[in-house]
Amino acid sequence: MIKFSVSKEISISQVKGFYCSYATWKVTNKNDDWRKIVKKSSCVVTAWDNDALIGMARGLSDEVRWATIIDVLVHPDYRGKAIGNQLIEKLLSQDEMQVRTIYLATPDKEEFYSKLGFKTANEHCAYMIKVNKDKEEEYFLPKNE
Repeated sequence: MIKFSVSKEISISQVKGFYCSYATWKVTNKNDDWRKIVKKSSCVVTAWDNDALIGMARGLSDEVRWATIIDVLVHPDYRGKAIGNQLIEKLLSQDEMQVRTIYLATPDKEEFYSKLGFKTANEHCAYMIKVNKDKEEEYFLPKNE
């Protein structure tokens, strides 16, 4: 049975190992970075199959106007089983996420998020990033099979 938790009291080595194995974006391999990532997140929701971390979602929020879904990751063996939906629903139910506008950026999951009530902002919205090139070399893209 899959269980969900909203506690930040989780094993940093499990979180790091999970993201460094299954993320589809560049991640850090430093334990101290993962400690900060969990600590500085406004809220964290995890999914567990017994003692195995199989899913995680994080949000950042000013707790008034804006919140952002930072990342959602489900273990490849558990995808397609509504775990991602449950992670998002539990994340959005957290007090920190009770704001006017919740933002997320995704290159390939629009259909998934539209079923959860999200929509593309509009043609006047530009998604922009600035990558700190000095930090870029510290990140790697996990190999996904």
